[in-house]
Amino acid sequence: MTRARTTGTLRTRDAHRVSFTVAGADDGVPVVVLHGGPGSGSQPDATRLFDLTRFRVVLIDQRGTGASTPRGGVRRNRTDRLIEDIEAVRVRLRIERWGVLGGSWGAALALAYAGRHPQSVTGVVLRGLFLTSMREVRGLFVTSQKRAPRAWQKLCAAAHCKRPAALLSQCHARLQRGRASEAPQRKLALAWRGYENAVLASANTRRSSYRPGSRIRTAASSSASTAFRRIT
Repeated sequence: MTRARTTGTLRTRDAHRVSFTVAGADDGVPVVVLHGGPGSGSQPDATRLFDLTRFRVVLIDQRGTGASTPRGGVRRNRTDRLIEDIEAVRVRLRIERWGVLGGSWGAALALAYAGRHPQSVTGVVLRGLFLTSMREVRGLFVTSQKRAPRAWQKLCAAAHCKRPAALLSQCHARLQRGRASEAPQRKLALAWRGYENAVLASANTRRSSYRPGSRIRTAASSSASTAFRRIT
C-alpha cells in the first residue's frame, strides 16, 4: 500500500532534533537517502528517483539542516553522530536492513555509515561523489574558480579574502556565530551558494539534460543559507 508522506522527529541525547520523512509503500524495499552539503537538507524531489509503489524511501535532514533543529547548529555535529542518527532512525522505523543512496557529501556519509553498520545495509548507491579529501576541497575553492570567475570574485569579496588558498578557512571563520553581524554573514552565505550553483551550471551545460532551472536547490531563504554554510 502506497501512502502519503509522513514525517517524524528523532530526539537525540545531546539536544538535537533530527527530522525525517517517509514516502512510498509500507511494504516496499526500504532505502534511506542522504543529502549533500553538508548542510543542504533533504530534497523532496529525491523521491522521483524511485517507484513509490515498490520502494519505501526515507529522507533524513542531517543535524542542523532542513527541518532539524537547532538550525545551523555545529555543536556535537560530527560524522560519528550523524552515523548514529541514521542508525537510530532505522531502528525507530523498525527496518531490519535498508539500501543507502548518497550524493555529494552524502556519498561520503553513506560509505561511513555502511562501514560502521554493515549489518544494517543491503547495498550502497553513490552519485556525484564528494569525499571531502583535501584535493576535492581545493578543487572546489581554488581550481573551479575558472568555471565561474565572476561568482568566485563575489565570494572572495564577501569573505574579505585575497588569497585563494585561504578562502575556505576565511569563510568558515566569518560564518561562525558571534564572529560577524547577521547581514555580512547572510551576504557571504548567498555568495557561497551562488558560486557553487555557478560551478554546477558550468559543468551541466555540457549535458543534454541540463535546464537553466535545474540547478541544485539549497535552502531558499537567506537565513537557511547561512545555516547551510555554517555547517558546511
